[in-house]
Amino acid sequence: MLSLKYTDSVLFQFGAGYNSCPGRSLATLEVSKVAATLVRDFDICQVDPTKKWQYEAHFTAVPYGWPCYIKPREAA
Repeated sequence: MLSLKYTDSVLFQFGAGYNSCPGRSLATLEVSKVAATLVRDFDICQVDPTKKWQYEAHFTAVPYGWPCYIKPREAA
């Protein structure tokens, strides 16, 4: 698990100090909720499971070469 101090140091897109984004906490919470909901509601699997997933880290992580199947999960 990442420490809060490290996490805060890399979240510069929300600004810092006096000019920080007032909606930062809400935005972070919403991203977490959306990611959890997608994992809960959809089955995601690679087209070729032997291929390694890759990404480039710039301002944001840019995935490439991630062909996958996405299908809704059956209602329980």
